[in-house]
Amino acid sequence: MEQSDKNLMNLTKRLATAGVASRRKAAELIKNGEVTVNGKVETNPATLVSPSDKIRVEGSAVAGSADRVYIMLNKPRGYVCTNEDPHAKKKAIDLIRLHKPVRLFSAGRLDKDSEGLIIFTNDGKFADRLTHPRNEIFKTYALSAERPFTDDELQQMVDGIEDDGETLSAEEVWQTGERKFMIVLAEGKNREIRRMVEALGNHTKRLERMAIGDLRRGMLKPGEWRFMTRRDIARILMLDENDPEVEQFSANLRRTPAHPVRGHYDDHRRRQQRAPRRPSRESDDRFE
Repeated sequence: MEQSDKNLMNLTKRLATAGVASRRKAAELIKNGEVTVNGKVETNPATLVSPSDKIRVEGSAVAGSADRVYIMLNKPRGYVCTNEDPHAKKKAIDLIRLHKPVRLFSAGRLDKDSEGLIIFTNDGKFADRLTHPRNEIFKTYALSAERPFTDDELQQMVDGIEDDGETLSAEEVWQTGERKFMIVLAEGKNREIRRMVEALGNHTKRLERMAIGDLRRGMLKPGEWRFMTRRDIARILMLDENDPEVEQFSANLRRTPAHPVRGHYDDHRRRQQRAPRRPSRESDDRFE
């Protein structure tokens, strides 16, 4: 190993970056003697390696880095977004089957009882761009509540509600039916909408994420997914398609979407999925 190489990184990170496994799992593989570097078994996860080093895991060669993958999934209810929970019977990641093994993770979360649009990727920089509060990537949700909210209660959601030491608030809230509402979040704290609803003495009957940034779920049915396009990347980042940042993330992506792929999920209700339209507001074009 050439320790003078400017691109040195520890072995655990190298395996994770290449999509072999999570960092925790990669460290286990190394400690168990399953990893060789330049033909020699390496058991120290902190060992520094360079791009020129030849690494094998359980006899299989490790590429320098994995191809970047960006996937949009319509998560059904009852599935969790974590990859690591050994007790979870239904994981959203299991709905995505790729020909080439890639370590994917979700960019943000949807709780088990919520449904809708979620992004899976192996690009940590892209995931951070979507989820860090400083970037203000808005998420839009359709809420069905047990009872209608009063105008004062809707205003409280925007002004902020104190719960368990945190201030929960929505960027926008508007009504679409007697007990149906659209809610826009900028940050998305843990179970933020459900907690606001409970704090107001109401109950969430159904919660669905309809859009991230300007990217809508579109025609994806529950359990279906597809690879994102360059246009999708632009919409989710709320940028022009020719913006240099879009190019950074989407240089090798399609310009037109592939057909959606259905995961191993069966919606017995066969209900139609239609996104409520925001009534006669100028910003409606975000969802076109």
